[in-house]
Amino acid sequence: MIKDLELPVTISRRDVRRVRLQLTRAGLLVVVPQSFSGDIKSLIYKHRPWIFKHFAALSKASMQAEGLEIKERTETELRGLIDRYLTEACSVIGVEPTVVTFREMKTRWGSCNTKGKINFNKKLRFVPDDLIRYVVFHEVCHLVHHNHSHNFWNLLAESIPNFKELKRKLKLYGLVLREKSRGFTSAAF
Repeated sequence: MIKDLELPVTISRRDVRRVRLQLTRAGLLVVVPQSFSGDIKSLIYKHRPWIFKHFAALSKASMQAEGLEIKERTETELRGLIDRYLTEACSVIGVEPTVVTFREMKTRWGSCNTKGKINFNKKLRFVPDDLIRYVVFHEVCHLVHHNHSHNFWNLLAESIPNFKELKRKLKLYGLVLREKSRGFTSAAF
């Protein structure tokens, strides 16, 4: 128990190489290698600033996430919606992906490689249409700028002027969906 936060602490010895702190609304999970012989209380104390900072952010985000509407779409419906937004985004931005795939991803809503392949997270089927459109435009912009430079954000803003608001909202959905499955806010040290 971290007294200042009244946060329960669970220690898990696993086949891992590094110590990892994982924070959820339920408490702090400290994952350590099976061979770890250090003092876990000292480890927690050493990382108290990280724990306090992320617990406060998690608490705030959790309050904001309450009441978010989780959509129920089939994967086929999601593919149709993404196809529609891809057609729009490619027309507006003037580029086309070489391949589009759908997969389960733990921490990303989408990804784009330098060969023009775009991957979309199947969990997008649970978020509102405007957030799916944002993710599609975000990934199509990566076909032009393969980074998050000012040029990338400027290009995205031309099509999605309220992208900052949508990005924040998407993070809240990520929090809710990760907690429903098994996700954590974590850091490896």
